[in-house]
Amino acid sequence: MDSKVYSIIVNNIAISTNGISIRYNIVLKNEEYFNSTLFSKSLYYYLISEGKIKKEEFMPNIILLDNNGWLAVLNNMNKNDLKKDEDDIGSMFAQNNWEGIYNKFKPIENIDRSKYWNNHEILSMIGFAISKLSYLSDADKECLNNIKKKEKILKEKKKLREEAEFIFKRCIEIDKENKARYLSNIAYINYHYLQDAINNRKFKLESTEDLLTYFNKAERYFKDALKLDDTRIKEWYRLGYLMLECYGKIVVDTDEVFKRQMEGIDYLRKVINLWRELSEDEKKRCKYEYINSLYNISKFYQEALKSFWSNVKRRLQGNLLNTNLFSKNHIDPKQGLCYAKEYLEECFKDQYEQDINEVIDKITHEDIMKTYDNWKIEAIDLLYRLGLLYFMIYWYLIDINCKDIDKLNSYINKSKKCYELSLKLNWKENKSMQRDFIEERFARLYITIGQYDKAINLLEKYRDKYKDKESKKYILDTLDLAVYLNIRKRVV
Repeated sequence: MDSKVYSIIVNNIAISTNGISIRYNIVLKNEEYFNSTLFSKSLYYYLISEGKIKKEEFMPNIILLDNNGWLAVLNNMNKNDLKKDEDDIGSMFAQNNWEGIYNKFKPIENIDRSKYWNNHEILSMIGFAISKLSYLSDADKECLNNIKKKEKILKEKKKLREEAEFIFKRCIEIDKENKARYLSNIAYINYHYLQDAINNRKFKLESTEDLLTYFNKAERYFKDALKLDDTRIKEWYRLGYLMLECYGKIVVDTDEVFKRQMEGIDYLRKVINLWRELSEDEKKRCKYEYINSLYNISKFYQEALKSFWSNVKRRLQGNLLNTNLFSKNHIDPKQGLCYAKEYLEECFKDQYEQDINEVIDKITHEDIMKTYDNWKIEAIDLLYRLGLLYFMIYWYLIDINCKDIDKLNSYINKSKKCYELSLKLNWKENKSMQRDFIEERFARLYITIGQYDKAINLLEKYRDKYKDKESKKYILDTLDLAVYLNIRKRVV
């Protein structure tokens, strides 16, 4: 039995006492037909709503509808059908089944001819699922090492990004009230891929020109979203991170990079100010962006001044006596260290819930581990950064000829305590910092205060292990410096 619902053109209707005669032609449009069960159900409820039949009554054998009635029946049918699709997508969303959603609605290039084309709720969920599939971070790194496999992966991911953008641009057309959200979705697709490409640069995924294209698209769409709603904290954070962390990995012009980085600092400060005005419940939703803004601003100022150590080494060796340790190319060291201290100590306080200056003498690594659930930044990373910051402030005070011995010692002691705490924490859970990196920084502190034996003991285990590793040469250089200064001390 044929259960399809056909679209027809009526040529003639003849009514007599014996019956009714209808002459028609079937319209075959793309061989797509309505489901008769859904159509009948929609028609039944339409007739009840119009008062043509009562509930529980059967429908007439023949029903003639004008155009408005026909559209009403179709609309009700689509609503029921779309509700089922929304339920299906919701179930797949709960399972992070992005591929299942994609397969349900592909081919995406034909979706503009489907019943979903005017439904922004379903389209936005489809776009979100496709954007998840477009991330390069889930690609097999072994495949990226193979030229043919890499080209295939990049082509597939590019197609997915284009399809996701296509979907979100349609959402902008039909759901103008949420335009800022869809603009942000498009920006994030480019923002995320840019980071994927930069983080996997050894695989030579994109040219510098292509990286700049993704950067510019992300910047444009984030800014377009913020023009419509300048309270969107996540967008301000991502725009700031884009300027602060990504641009300098694409462009080599240091002046242009610094200009962009200072722009990024302004955006992250916007995040901090907006977050502080939120209600307590809203603050929880954006805590990640707030904490990371504090951390990244401080990190920027530390990184801008990090070349001081090469001058310190020369001074310790007796080769640099009257030259300032901190250069003033872009950042004034006093102002930079002041900002770094302000933001990083606030970052600690908002996670540990106590001021580090008040607890530094008594805090233990066990105390910190008890508060792990509050931390958005790895505790090891933050404590390392604090140790480095206090070490830098010590050398800045030396550089300006500070005579306050207690003040100098307090910064050395705080630096030492932070390094010790970071090395005692649970390294199995750490994802970003390397233990030998912090140990090398700790050795610099021991060298600074003349405890060369402790610096040597800390790094000696790496001498044979890293003797042929260029990337670890800085560790052996610090070890050699400690050995040299220790010998010189004994000779003198």
